[in-house]
Amino acid sequence: LLVSILLSCIFANYIFRILLRLPVLSKKKFFHNIILSLKEIGGIFDQFKIKNKQMLKILFLQFLIQVNLFLQIFFQAKVLSFEISLLSNFVYNIISQLAIFISVTPNSIGIKEFLLVISNRFIGLGSTQVFDIAIVDRITDFLSLIIFSLIYKSIKNLYNRS
Repeated sequence: LLVSILLSCIFANYIFRILLRLPVLSKKKFFHNIILSLKEIGGIFDQFKIKNKQMLKILFLQFLIQVNLFLQIFFQAKVLSFEISLLSNFVYNIISQLAIFISVTPNSIGIKEFLLVISNRFIGLGSTQVFDIAIVDRITDFLSLIIFSLIYKSIKNLYNRS
């Protein structure tokens, strides 16, 4: 549903731009004002071009992080023997990441799970399934934190000895 809405908006934008190029419509004052507005908006977006190449690297790495989170939830659901569709996984990740912005507790502990459970029908899983995946996600995040902390400490100790 989300993809179809996005595609229809993009398609409508292209059709609208094609219609605005017709000479008959550009002579009408209403359409002429729309054409000027679109050119002005285009000029504003030209100012936001990415000039810093480091920003492109950050965006690329952020994309890889999102793919990692997507695969992480997919594999966690498989370990729990839950069938999760691509769209359900996508919605789960969106809700999970949006919940982090509601930081009443550290790392939105409890809030993230609450938002996921109340959105279980939108995600397409049962509330217990969503809760189980959320708990497994928290546990794997915690274990990853411990493992990477131990690796960091070991490497730091090696450098200090040298």
